[in-house]
Amino acid sequence: MANIKLHLKIVKGPRHGETIECLPGSLIRIGRILRGNTFAIKDPGISQKHLSFQFDAAAARWTVSDLQTSNGSFLNGDPISPSAPAPLSDGDSIKIGESTSISMSISVLEPEIAEPKEEGRGRGRKPRVPEVELEVEDEMEKMTLGEWFDRMEKYLPAVINEAAEEIIADLRSKSLKFDAFLATNPPH
Repeated sequence: MANIKLHLKIVKGPRHGETIECLPGSLIRIGRILRGNTFAIKDPGISQKHLSFQFDAAAARWTVSDLQTSNGSFLNGDPISPSAPAPLSDGDSIKIGESTSISMSISVLEPEIAEPKEEGRGRGRKPRVPEVELEVEDEMEKMTLGEWFDRMEKYLPAVINEAAEEIIADLRSKSLKFDAFLATNPPH
């Protein structure tokens, strides 16, 4: 799999200035709510599930798909067809919702040189268990404490609000089903 990284930056809209890094093999979904999406943007013109970004290994390039939204998505001013993924290039921009613009930058990751492994046995018994290093590619790991508090100040209320909206929508749906049940089965 090619090591081509996609970097999304919100240049206009409710989450202006925030970035998302996408590595090959990942599927990134953007929508109005957090549930079912990787990144949520509170823009009234954005659908619950609006866009997805995916690396096409066969073509060795990133693509974007409109998830059959009512307001559509625009790549460099042209509408994105919901039926086929659109290829992305470095410098492209996407417009979604009422005011959200996202810029793309695509870069090739440098291959990592593996250190020689230490082979050996500990005192004639079982082979040594290799140490596993986990790499966390998370911008939160690089944040200062102040930046983290600033992000949480914005992020947590949004998450709580989205969860509340989902609960309310679920309750509303159940109440409509209950009303329909009562209409067909009147109380005795």
